[in-house]
Amino acid sequence: MRHQTNKLHPIIGALYQVIKRLAIVIFILGFITEVIAQDRGTKIELFFSDTDSVKLITAIVQEQHPQYMGAPVSGIDLYFYVQRSFSLLPIGSVFNTTDELGKVEVEFPSDLPGDTDGNVILLVKIEDTPPYRDTTIQKTLSWGIPLVIDEQQNKRSLWAARANAPMSLILLVNSILLVVWGIIGYILFQLYMIYKEESASVKKTGRDKSSDNK
Repeated sequence: MRHQTNKLHPIIGALYQVIKRLAIVIFILGFITEVIAQDRGTKIELFFSDTDSVKLITAIVQEQHPQYMGAPVSGIDLYFYVQRSFSLLPIGSVFNTTDELGKVEVEFPSDLPGDTDGNVILLVKIEDTPPYRDTTIQKTLSWGIPLVIDEQQNKRSLWAARANAPMSLILLVNSILLVVWGIIGYILFQLYMIYKEESASVKKTGRDKSSDNK
């Protein structure tokens, strides 16, 4: 019995070493697979159509490889934004998910203001969608409502903004401020002169008393 046990020890040891090495290889392969998967890139292509006042944005997502374009990416959400002055304005549905062809369509709002030429900046993003990297594509469109600048607001008037106030009113207010500060300065100067005269009078009285005592 002891002899059989001694024969099993080398077999168990060899089996343990095989399992140990196999676990290490599986761990390394899993790590490499995860790293490669996280580095998978995508390419977003945009197409635009304007028919019967309905503006459509079509985005097609494909896997990106160094040598060629890969298969369409289905089942991922794209986020559509329009650049505003201080933030990004979301457009489209809450979930804009690609179909089996990697395509998704979004309707552009018809009442969105743009610059003076009606231009707006569109951004399409893939965000937090493993195993694909975050991707952003930007495009300038002339689908906004042109901004109309009212020249009357830039003219100087009493009801205009402070920067466009009448020059006569600005000069009057500044003159009043100068007069007020001048009066305050004059009063402070007079108080200083009174204090100075009082100090000189006290010192003179003290010297006179000292002379009388002698």
